[in-house]
Amino acid sequence: MKWHFNREIKLYIIEDGTVAVGFRISENAVWKASFTQEEFQHIIDHWVLGVEGYRTQQHGRIFWSYRDRGPRPVCEPMEFVAISIKGFEFRISVEGMKDAIEQYEDQKYRYDNGLPPVG
Repeated sequence: MKWHFNREIKLYIIEDGTVAVGFRISENAVWKASFTQEEFQHIIDHWVLGVEGYRTQQHGRIFWSYRDRGPRPVCEPMEFVAISIKGFEFRISVEGMKDAIEQYEDQKYRYDNGLPPVG
């Protein structure tokens, strides 16, 4: 159905320049966060090596990094992106992260050129 959330991360740059990010919990629920453009640019520039304890205005310290092993104790090989914000832990696919980067770049272009955000 069209009203379901279908992306792991959905984002917009809203009128004041804030990056509004929704993390999909299920097809019917998301958890929202917001970042400055500088904060989100730092995240997308450094997620592969790891954003470890990066202080944000809205959420305090966050962690956002690529992983190539699953959780302990098994640590099976697998690729994903681990995100920790204000006590919430998210695991998204690498493809989901790349999609979020594409969304950000598109939304930033639209914002910088005075165009309305699209979803």
